[in-house]
Amino acid sequence: MTCICGHEHGFSASPACSNFNCPCPEYREAIGDNSIPPDYQKYIDSLDTTKDKIKWLFDNLPDLIEMRNKYMVFAYWQYCDGFSLYNALTPEVKIKATDPETIRRARQLLAQEDPKYKSKNDEFNEEKDKKQSAIEEYVSK
Repeated sequence: MTCICGHEHGFSASPACSNFNCPCPEYREAIGDNSIPPDYQKYIDSLDTTKDKIKWLFDNLPDLIEMRNKYMVFAYWQYCDGFSLYNALTPEVKIKATDPETIRRARQLLAQEDPKYKSKNDEFNEEKDKKQSAIEEYVSK
C-alpha cells in the first residue's frame, strides 16, 4: 500500500515505513491523484484474467508469494480492485471485489504451472498438502 511518503508499506506488525531513510513515522494512505499511479492502474485493468493479475503482483511484489491466502486476497483487492482495508466495505465495493475463492484458485493454478510462484515456506506447503490430501480422501470415499 502506498503511503503519502511514496513508499510501499507491507502487511507487517509495524505501521512505520519500511524504508529506513524515510521520515514517515506511520502509514498514512495516499489518496486522490497519488493513490495509484494512472499508468499502473491502466496496466492492471488491461490484464484479462485474475491469474494474469496475480502473476503481475508476484513479479512486482515477490513477498506476496509467501503470504497466506487471506493476505494475498487483501493485496489483490488493494492493487487490482481498488479496495483498501482502511476504507469502508460499501455495497459497491463488495460487488466490484473479486471473489476470494477465485483469487485462491488462480493462485493455485499459477503455482502448479510455474514453480517459481510456489511458496518456499515448508510449513505453509505442508499445511496445504495435508488439506489437499484430506479433501481427496473425503471425495474418494
